[in-house]
Amino acid sequence: MHPYHIHVDGTVVPQELYRDFLAMGFRENNFIGHPPVYAHFDPLVHMTIKPADHAAFLRVWDRAEELAERYPDFTGYLEGEFIAFDDSLTEKSYVPGVPVPFYIMKRRRLRGLQCREDFREGEIHLTLDKDASDPRLIESLLQAGLYGAYMQKRDHIALVLTIQGARRKEIIRIAEAVRHYVERVGGAVRASLKEEVAIKHRFFGGITHEQLPEVIDEIEYFE
Repeated sequence: MHPYHIHVDGTVVPQELYRDFLAMGFRENNFIGHPPVYAHFDPLVHMTIKPADHAAFLRVWDRAEELAERYPDFTGYLEGEFIAFDDSLTEKSYVPGVPVPFYIMKRRRLRGLQCREDFREGEIHLTLDKDASDPRLIESLLQAGLYGAYMQKRDHIALVLTIQGARRKEIIRIAEAVRHYVERVGGAVRASLKEEVAIKHRFFGGITHEQLPEVIDEIEYFE
């Protein structure tokens, strides 16, 4: 596992900058849609690079910032993350009747720098095979308040189910609830659960905390 990731999330990324990021080693992993009806926050452009260690992370970050500063038309942000864990989940048949042990009752926007909330502290990603996983599992997690987006993998379409938290403690707790539920109920194919801790960020082109994905506001746990 590469413990550090850097993402480019953008709404406007000039082609020259896009090519510069590719030349650095970023790879394109744009989202290709999302489940209908439910809330979604997938960016238009999403790129990722995975430095080998912390020293490499800092070098790549500085270079990415330098490149982004050259293009005033770039609208988006850079995000640097530490991967706390990235675990594969065991496949098993779906078990009907297992209740989801949480419900995200309300999300909200970040409150801004004055509240030390200009960027989230953490997020989780539950990634699974969109077509091979049991649709009842997927529906239950969407109804519980996770939001989803599709991503093309080499040989399948992945569904990435996500929730973000202004404070990492919120993410740690819901990560364990998600893990516990998926391991009990089954139905997940090619599934992994990952916690990402934000350690750096930089806004460009007028992006502010108000335009970032919503975070947990109120959540209820049932067990």
